[in-house]
Amino acid sequence: MSKDILSVENITMQFGGVVAVNNLSLHIPEGQIVALIGPNGAGKTTAFNCITGVYEPTNGLVKLTSQWSATIRAAR
Repeated sequence: MSKDILSVENITMQFGGVVAVNNLSLHIPEGQIVALIGPNGAGKTTAFNCITGVYEPTNGLVKLTSQWSATIRAAR
C-alpha cells in the first residue's frame, strides 16, 4: 500500500449563500494519475482552487504529502 500524496478532507466552499463545493473528500496515492470530471457548474474549478490554495475553503483540510494546508499557506 502506497501513502497518499494528496488528501482532501471534507472541503466545503461557500460564496455568500451559494455552496460551490460541499463536503468533498479524496485521497490520491503516490504515483497515481487522476482526473476530476463533471458537468459545467459542478464545482471542479472551485475544488481545484481550494486544493491549490487559490481559495481558502470555508471548511475542511488539504494535506499535501505530510503537510496540512495551514503549514503550506504559512510557507508562502
